[in-house]
Amino acid sequence: MANFSVLRSALLNPNNANPKSNSRQNLRQPRRVYWRALQRFELKNRADVKLETSPRMADFAVAITAAEEGLGWEPGTFIAAYEANLELAMIDLTSQDPLIEAISKCLATHEGLIVEPATELLRLLEKSVPVEEARKRNWPKQPNQLTRSLRRLAPVMRSMGIEVELDFERDKETNIKRIRITSPRPTM
Repeated sequence: MANFSVLRSALLNPNNANPKSNSRQNLRQPRRVYWRALQRFELKNRADVKLETSPRMADFAVAITAAEEGLGWEPGTFIAAYEANLELAMIDLTSQDPLIEAISKCLATHEGLIVEPATELLRLLEKSVPVEEARKRNWPKQPNQLTRSLRRLAPVMRSMGIEVELDFERDKETNIKRIRITSPRPTM
């Protein structure tokens, strides 16, 4: 088995891999050896890896988790870093999205329940934000854009305790779908 500390330093600082030569081939060689060793280690340990939850890109998560020992990491390091990054991304998204803020305000004024067609929901949300916010480029202008945005933001809102059901009800005569947004806990 290859010496991982030497290989890791060669990967991180390829100029020190072979100080006598600067050819591209010599700079790539330590990386190849390093990744081949990781692949061997990952293949050897892959069957033993059991993740508590299956994250997005689960195969990648299993592969890196299996290779943690070969990377010199403590068990569980990759999943902990992955979940922390996911949480930071969700916080960043919620802090920058005016639609989530508008939904939270509307839920607070409607006692945690909104059931409206997309057209009416868009009007309701536009009333809860300043006019200049509703004119911005990223604000949905049409009901189908609102539905698309809600579908994209649903996982983030679910983590905040806000449930979105896009096909909650359908009027049989007009074929208009109603969207249901609920929050069991106060949002603002």
